[in-house]
Amino acid sequence: MNKLWNQKPAFFFLTAIILWMFLGNIVWALLDRMPPPWDASAHMHIAFKYWEALRSDSASWFYDILSVEPFYPPLYHLSLVPFIWAMDFNTDGAVLLNSLCLMATILSVYGIGKELFDWRAGLWSALIVACYPFLMFAARLALIESMLVAAVSVSYYCFIRSEYFEDRRWTFVFSLSIALGMMVKWTFMFFLFPAMVFGLFGGKSFSFKHLTAQALFYLGMLIGVLVLPFLIYILETGRWIALTVELFLIIALIAGLSRVSISVDKAFNLLVMVGSGLMICFPWYAHTLFSLSKGSIKSNLSGLKEGDPTTGLDQWLYYLKIFKIELGIPLMVLFFVALAVMLWRRKVPWILLVWMAVPYVILSMLTNKDPRYIMPILPGMALVTGVFLTSLRGLKFYRPIRAGVLSVCLVIFFACSFIPWNEWTLSRPWVNSTIMFLGYWYPPSDQDWRIKQTLEDILRESNPAPGDALIVRTLTNHRSYQRGIFRNYSEANDLPIQMKSVKRNLGEFTDFFITKELNVGPSFSNEDINPKRVRLTSDPALVNTFEIFREYPLPDKSNGLVLKKNVKPATTLDGALDMERVAEKLKKALVDYPLYGFKKARNLQIEIVPTNDPADAALGRYASITARADFLEINKVPVREFEVVLSQVQINLYDLLLNNNLIFFELKRIRPRMTIEFKDLNALADKAMKGKGKATLQGKDGKLVLNASYPAGGMQLNAEAIISLALDPMSRLTPRLDRLAVGPAVIPRAFYRRDTDQEVALTPTGGWPIYTDIATLQVHSDRLEINGKQFN
Repeated sequence: MNKLWNQKPAFFFLTAIILWMFLGNIVWALLDRMPPPWDASAHMHIAFKYWEALRSDSASWFYDILSVEPFYPPLYHLSLVPFIWAMDFNTDGAVLLNSLCLMATILSVYGIGKELFDWRAGLWSALIVACYPFLMFAARLALIESMLVAAVSVSYYCFIRSEYFEDRRWTFVFSLSIALGMMVKWTFMFFLFPAMVFGLFGGKSFSFKHLTAQALFYLGMLIGVLVLPFLIYILETGRWIALTVELFLIIALIAGLSRVSISVDKAFNLLVMVGSGLMICFPWYAHTLFSLSKGSIKSNLSGLKEGDPTTGLDQWLYYLKIFKIELGIPLMVLFFVALAVMLWRRKVPWILLVWMAVPYVILSMLTNKDPRYIMPILPGMALVTGVFLTSLRGLKFYRPIRAGVLSVCLVIFFACSFIPWNEWTLSRPWVNSTIMFLGYWYPPSDQDWRIKQTLEDILRESNPAPGDALIVRTLTNHRSYQRGIFRNYSEANDLPIQMKSVKRNLGEFTDFFITKELNVGPSFSNEDINPKRVRLTSDPALVNTFEIFREYPLPDKSNGLVLKKNVKPATTLDGALDMERVAEKLKKALVDYPLYGFKKARNLQIEIVPTNDPADAALGRYASITARADFLEINKVPVREFEVVLSQVQINLYDLLLNNNLIFFELKRIRPRMTIEFKDLNALADKAMKGKGKATLQGKDGKLVLNASYPAGGMQLNAEAIISLALDPMSRLTPRLDRLAVGPAVIPRAFYRRDTDQEVALTPTGGWPIYTDIATLQVHSDRLEINGKQFN
């Protein structure tokens, strides 16, 4: 036994740590029935959309998969699909996947510790990283950060083994790890940037002049491998210039390779790294380039709404303060003591310092901050702590320290994971403060938030016909009682329910509302939700059209409320049965209708055709409503010869007559007719460009041609876009950006087709439950006609 212990102690301890982690997560998942909070619900929804795309038989199968999600790369959600499928689409599948990711983190941290120091440092680091409370929390929800932490840890291990990109096998594995890491989350690059810099310039001691020469060489490689080939591909004119530069650059790089002390093996390995990265990452990143850019800006700015610190000392101390919940105060203090001592002794490898410091600075500079964003530096912090503890082996008091640290890790693991939220623990401040002292407290919970019961009660009440779907809207953003949870249950169980939020028109196309008393969500959600919730239960326009259907007692001692559409006849409302007065009210209400409001209308006429049932008039239900105008603006677009017929329509008469609001309860079919003259659009462009350029739109060969010119840097920059509009009458409209040229370059469609080639369904969908009758769409040289005069 002693012989075996001396040979393989690391194996036994490492196996025990991993089994301990797996068992803890499995037990936690078996005990937990709490609905997943906001982001976890969103990631489950994205994985479900990938599941639907994967099993479709669409002719554009690969394109559809690339188009599922515009912000998060697909690797985590695609990996999640088989796990949630095997677990009947519940969050237990995410726990299994994340446990595998945490296992990869533990093994990588052990490997890094062993490579940089010895196996004992690796074991200490592996144990500590497995007991960080916030890593345990993230591993038990459908959160992308578990895989991101694993990807960063594995990549750093591969980098250390690559010997500064000199080892061909490990450099290739490192190439795959960084490519796959970028397919987990694009913030991965923040954490691997230090490793890339170390790999390019580390390993030998050079003068500043020599390092500058190497930097210029790598810049030349980047231009020669990526920039110039891309220019050669997209240029229509001047391509020979790029080809000539590429040829001379390659000759110069080959000639200068030995002068900058870069081996042939390293140069070849770098080329393989770039090639493998492009093959893996290019399809998704090119496809989502514009959407990802817009989403990143929007995500960063959301920090302002959430109140994240953006200035002063608080901006730089935000994540430092967060460490007390991510590590727990005992392990946080141990880390900072370890860091101080190791820095004083000059025993901390620079790779660990920059792994922690560089992402900290980058993430602190961003407006949007969240404890999860900083998680990939936690393995580096565990390594510093593990190395420090190993360095104490020769001291007399090492055994008490070892026993104390092991005890703290065990206490943190059990206290933060399994001491329950209940009336006894939550009512005793000393219990709360003690557990929060140990780290982030997230035990399993068997709380029933009535998600299943609520949706089943709604279905029993309405009993929708086959093929129909109910529209249920939520006015709550509580972490355990929000739209994502209801939506995921509906999707997983294939219920005929469309879950939606409330953006503008309260009550529009709504069969049921779900809300709750008190605490509807974070403060920034309350500002949006509370006024709508109050109006829903107090405004006569809504009180007379929606009534409380069910109340459900919730675990937070509030009540969940379900309101059902039940329109009361407006027989006592002044003007409700007067069609002319309703038409005049519609004229005023249409001006302020969100997005599609009729602005600057000339000769606007409203015609209302009643149904055959006289009782429908008091319910705001009509056979059709027709609006005609010689001219008006819709969403700032000038429209001439306008007509729209709304068939089988019901409006909220109370809201129209009392508040001048137009709210549609039902609308079966829309038949638009209009002419858009390009001279009007060109005039708008001239106004927007303020004389600094020119943009003109015209029709040519049945397509839209947009030409623009703009002065830039003392020269005139010209651009052209050609758009085709393919109409399948009464079925779908498919716009396609056939050509986008800027200056001498033609931009490949791969970079913009996701945003420009959006098929518009003319039949009911989940997002637009209306038939849109478009039979003809004609592009003339000076105008666009939709359902021209010949269409009746």
